[in-house]
Amino acid sequence: MAGKRAFEVGQLLRQLRIEKGLSEAWRTKHRGKKLTQEALADQVGLSARTIRKLEAGDAAPGADACVKLARFYGVERTALLVTDSARPPPVADTITAYLDALTTQHRELPGLFAHTLELQKVFVELRLETEGQVETHGEAFTLLELMQLRAPVVGAGRRHGSTAQTAPGAPRWVVLGAPGAGKSTLARHLTHSLAQQRHGPVPVYIPLPLLCAADCHPFDFAQEKQLGVWGPRSEAEGLQRELTELAKHPDRVWLLLDGLDEITRPQLSRLKERLRTWLPALRHVTIVVFSRHIGYEPLGGEFCGQASIVPLDASQQRLLLGKWIGDPERAERVLEALSPALRQACQVPLTLSLLGNSLYQGAYDETQRYTKRSLLQLSIDTLLRKGASDVTEGALENWEDARTILEELSLDLMSAGSDAAWSLDVLKKALKKNATCRDLLLENQWSRATFLSRVAERSGVLADHDNNEHWRFFHRQFQELLGAAALHRQRGVLEKASTLSGQEVPRWAELLAFACEMHPDPSCILRALADQSEALLYRVLPEVEKINPIEALELLRAEGHWDGCLLVNALCRWKEHPDFDRESVIDWLWNWVSPTTPTDRLAHVLYALEYLSTEEDPLSIEGARVFCREHRQRFFERCERWPANGLPPEQQAEGVPTWLRMPPDESKREDTFLMGSPHGEGNDEEHPQHPVTLDAFLLGQTAVTNEQYQVFEPDHRFKRGQGRHPVVRISWWSAYLYCRWLGGALPTEAQWEYACRAGQSEPTLYHSGDSESDLSAVGWYDENSKRRLHAVAELRPNAFGLYDMHGNVWEWCRDWYSPNAYRDPTYQARPGDGLRNVRDGSVRVVRGGSWSVTADRARSAFRFVGSRGLRYSGLGFRASRPLHRDDEPS
Repeated sequence: MAGKRAFEVGQLLRQLRIEKGLSEAWRTKHRGKKLTQEALADQVGLSARTIRKLEAGDAAPGADACVKLARFYGVERTALLVTDSARPPPVADTITAYLDALTTQHRELPGLFAHTLELQKVFVELRLETEGQVETHGEAFTLLELMQLRAPVVGAGRRHGSTAQTAPGAPRWVVLGAPGAGKSTLARHLTHSLAQQRHGPVPVYIPLPLLCAADCHPFDFAQEKQLGVWGPRSEAEGLQRELTELAKHPDRVWLLLDGLDEITRPQLSRLKERLRTWLPALRHVTIVVFSRHIGYEPLGGEFCGQASIVPLDASQQRLLLGKWIGDPERAERVLEALSPALRQACQVPLTLSLLGNSLYQGAYDETQRYTKRSLLQLSIDTLLRKGASDVTEGALENWEDARTILEELSLDLMSAGSDAAWSLDVLKKALKKNATCRDLLLENQWSRATFLSRVAERSGVLADHDNNEHWRFFHRQFQELLGAAALHRQRGVLEKASTLSGQEVPRWAELLAFACEMHPDPSCILRALADQSEALLYRVLPEVEKINPIEALELLRAEGHWDGCLLVNALCRWKEHPDFDRESVIDWLWNWVSPTTPTDRLAHVLYALEYLSTEEDPLSIEGARVFCREHRQRFFERCERWPANGLPPEQQAEGVPTWLRMPPDESKREDTFLMGSPHGEGNDEEHPQHPVTLDAFLLGQTAVTNEQYQVFEPDHRFKRGQGRHPVVRISWWSAYLYCRWLGGALPTEAQWEYACRAGQSEPTLYHSGDSESDLSAVGWYDENSKRRLHAVAELRPNAFGLYDMHGNVWEWCRDWYSPNAYRDPTYQARPGDGLRNVRDGSVRVVRGGSWSVTADRARSAFRFVGSRGLRYSGLGFRASRPLHRDDEPS
C-alpha cells in the first residue's frame, strides 16, 4: 500500500492539515486537550517523524497513513485506493477491453435471475469478521476494507514481549461462509465495482474448480476465458502479458479465487504446489480465496488471515427482500410470518433471494408455512414450470419429467466425485449412462443437447452461467436437493452413507439431510447414520425438521459437539412436529442433569430448560425468571452443586463476589447514561452514541476469582498463589452457569459499560481519563502488565468502587454481538437491563480489554467478540444480580 492513498480520505486529511494542522484538529475535536506531535503519533499509530512531515506539508499521506488517520478521526473507510495523482497512468487497451468485459459479465444476477434484476440493484453489503490471531479480530469490515489489511504471520503473535508481524507483500485472506452466504456474490460485486472504477486495482475473478481443471496460471486462465467473449482475438491474447506487468507494482492487481471447498483433494494438493510456485511473482498482488466453512482445508503459507461472513441481521434481511419485491412493508410482513427455522435460514442471502424471486414470480403463497427445503423445492419447480423470468420463452414442457432427469443427473455427478462444473460432453455422457434419463429423454423426444439447452435457456437451474463452456447448477444447494430426491426415490440413503469416508462427509451432509427430510420416518435413517459416523449425524440432524423430538434428543445425547444454542435452535424446528410434547422434552432434559455431567453440558441443558419454560429466548426476562424461581435449587442440587446447608449460594461467604449497587445512590431506582463513542472517536460499531436507561442492579466488585469459582466447581485447579487471580479459560457457557448458580446473570453490554463509566457526566476514553497514563493507574494492558495476568484489585477502583474494569481480563457479557447493534432500530436496548434483541450471530460480546492488548482496546466503549465455547488466558467474567431477590434474574 506504500505510495498510495485512499483518495476521498486523503482529500479530507489535506483539508484538516491546511486549515488547522493535525494536532490543532485533534484539539478542536476532543475537549480542548491539545496533543504534542509525539503523543498524536502514538494515538494514531504513526511515527512522530511522519506526523511532523504531514503537518509541515512535506509529505502526502500514503494509504497506510490514510487508513490510520481516518480511523482516528472517525472517517468512514469507503474509498478505493488510487495512486498519488488523481488518476493512475493509463492502462493498455487490452486491460481496458478486459474491464469492459468484466463489467458486462458481472452486471446481472447469475442463473435464474438473469434478465430480471441487475446485481447492483439488489446487492446488500455484507460484513466480515476476522478470526484467529489476526490483529483486527472482532472488527467488522466490508470485503473492500478487508482486502486493504494485512494479516499477521502465523506464530508471530505478541508473546514474551515480541511484536506482532504482518505477512510480507500484499494481503492474503481466506473468506469463509455458510452455503449461500454470499461469497460468490461478494466477489462478483467487487469485481464489477473495480472494473467500473477504472482507476483502481484490476480485478481477476476466477472460480477455483475451473482453474484447477485447466491447471494453468491464473493470468493464463483469465486470458483464455476472454477468448471468444470479446474480440478481436489479438487483444485477448495480450491480457496475460499486461496482467503480469501490472502485477509487478503494488495494488495494481487483485486476485479473487472462488470455491476452494468445491475442488477435490488431489486438486487441492496440486493447487498448494502451484501457489508456492506462483506467489513469489505475485508478491504485490492482493489475493482472497473464498470457501465454505465445511470442507475448508487451510492453504498454509501466507494465507493465515481468515474472515467469516456475518449472517444477515434483521435490518439487512428487510433491506434485501424489499429490494427484490420493491415493497419494504410487504417484505417486513412476509419475514414476520416465517417459521423460526426459515427465518433463521434467511440470515443466508441465497435463501432470502429465493424467497424474493418466488414473491417476484407470484409463486409464493403467504398463507402456507414453508421450510428451507420446501422453499428450495418451490424455487426449482417455479423455474422449470414458469421459466426464469418474463423475458425467457416460459414454461419447460413436461417440466416434471425434466425435474426427474435433473435429479438423476445431480446424484450421478455427485457420486462421480464432481460437483462443481462440467463440460457439455461430460453432461451428455452422464445422461446417456443413466437408464432413467435415457427413457425420459426418449419419451419426450428430447435429444441430450436439446434438453440441456432448454433447461439452461428457460430455467437457469443448470446452465453455462459464466460463458466459459463449463456448466454448473445455479447454486450447490439446488444440486443437493435434486440429488437427494433421486437418492430417496432409489432408497439408497443408508447405502450411500455406508460408503462415505470421513473426508467425504462434508460434501454429502447437506444432500443426506434433504434425503432424511423426505423420508416418512427420518428417525430410522438418522439412527443408521449415527452408526456410520457421529460427524455425519452432527451435520445432518439439526437440518431435519420432520423428526420425533425425543428420538432426536436421544441421538443428540450420544453426540458430543453440541451447545445450548444449537439445542434451542433444533427445538425451534422440532416443535413444529405433531408429536412434539413440551413436558416430555423437559423431563428428558432433566434426566441429563447429574453430578457427572460436564459443566458446559449442564449449561446447555439449563439454557434449553429456560427456553422451554416460556418458549422464549433463554436470555429473556420471562424465561429466566420462571425457571429460576421454581427450579434453580432443584437443578443445582441434582448436579450436587448446591450448598450442603441448603442456603442459596448468594448467602454463603465462600464463592460469592462482593456485590456493589449500581448506581451507589440508593435513592435512584434507575439511571440513564450515554452508551458508545462520540463522533470522531472509536470504531464504526460504537456509533452512534445514544442514551440507555437501566434499573439499579448489583455487580461483582471484581472479576470472579479462582477461589470463588472453585467453590462452584470443585474440580477447578489453579497454581499456588493465584487464588485471587481472575478465573480464565472459561467459556461463555461456564460463566453463564456460575451466574445462574448465584441467582443472577452475566451483565448485559449496557450494564457493563454503565458500570465502567461510573457516572461520568462527560464520557472519556477510560473511567480515569483520556491518556495512557490514566489507563495505567487503573488497568493492566500490554504496556504495564509485564505480559502476565495480575491478581484482582491491585490498582485503583473507579468511582463506583469497581476494580479492573479496564484490562487484566476480557469479561463476557450476556448479549449476542452484532456490528449494527447500535444503528439498527430492531436492536434498541430494552428498558431495565439494556439487553438488545440480537439473535442473528454466532458470537457473544466481551468487554474491557486484557493484559495482552493495546490501550485502544481497553477503552470503555470498545466492543469485542468471542465464540461461545472460546477459552483462553485473557478471558474471564464478572457476575451481576438483580437488586432484590424477588426480582427476575434478567
